[in-house]
Amino acid sequence: MAVEQRQRHQAAADFPHGLPDVMNAYYSRDERALKFGDFVPNGADERMYTCRSFDIVAHETGHAVLDGLKPRWLLNNNPPQTGGLHESFGDLTAIFLTLSQLDQTEAVIAQTKADLHDKTFLADMAEQFGLALGRPNGLRNADNDLKLSEAGNEVHAISQVFTGAVYDILADMFAHERQPGLQDDAAMLHRVGEYLCGLVLRALMAAPDHAASYAHVVNQMLRIVAEDGKPAEYGNFIRNRFSMREVVIAPAAQDQGQGQGPTGNGGTAAPAELAPDVEDQPGVPQDRRACCGTMNNAQYFELEDALDQERAELARWCQGYAARNGG
Repeated sequence: MAVEQRQRHQAAADFPHGLPDVMNAYYSRDERALKFGDFVPNGADERMYTCRSFDIVAHETGHAVLDGLKPRWLLNNNPPQTGGLHESFGDLTAIFLTLSQLDQTEAVIAQTKADLHDKTFLADMAEQFGLALGRPNGLRNADNDLKLSEAGNEVHAISQVFTGAVYDILADMFAHERQPGLQDDAAMLHRVGEYLCGLVLRALMAAPDHAASYAHVVNQMLRIVAEDGKPAEYGNFIRNRFSMREVVIAPAAQDQGQGQGPTGNGGTAAPAELAPDVEDQPGVPQDRRACCGTMNNAQYFELEDALDQERAELARWCQGYAARNGG
């Protein structure tokens, strides 16, 4: 027993350096582990370790957390937007973890002068890693204007649509709640980030267990802010930002506040569900070629289809066996 414990401990200790000379990292459900690569960038003298990147560690941890909540979402037989939700949640995990630390929100406020659309490290994912690949703004930039019609089926590109909308909502909510001179901006950003993190997580949990779309999550976000009794502006921020990115079709501006009267419990009535705008075409596969190691791990490919086929074959065998033996 002691030997086995030491072996397990040694294996766990190796995971931060578990992928030598690999420019990637991944979460493994089968191994119950996060594994991180290390490599020497072209033209560099020093080795880069992905386990030292806060954003990369947070991103892969986000995959693990969401896989525990929605285990079918990680399978590649889902529509592209479901894969986009997984990759986006990884990036959002890094953002929300940063906002959970007051010294980091203070740094963001100092860097941007309270304008979250000014250039900030908060929006740039894995800056050092991105620079090693010749990119100016890290691996991805959360403060973007990408629309669904521009993203295609490549999961990382699609994920930036959802991440960008949530980042815009963060900036909108923060600007709405700011009270300079009365409340500290860093503390307010910390508070807004905490609420938005919980909102996104609750909306993801309430979305379908398979083939979830962005519109599914958006409608859950709208429902939750209404039930939480948040200002009507919160719903408008969500509705407007996701409609601008072609995720949902928003009603006319004059109709956006209708149907949100008091419920008698301090909240507001659930808003009308918004129809999706740009949707995944039936049967269109996910393009995961540019994704992190998690999304390209073989254990998440066609697993559910294979299990369904095995179940069907077993059921047919049992029926045949019963028929042959008069059962």
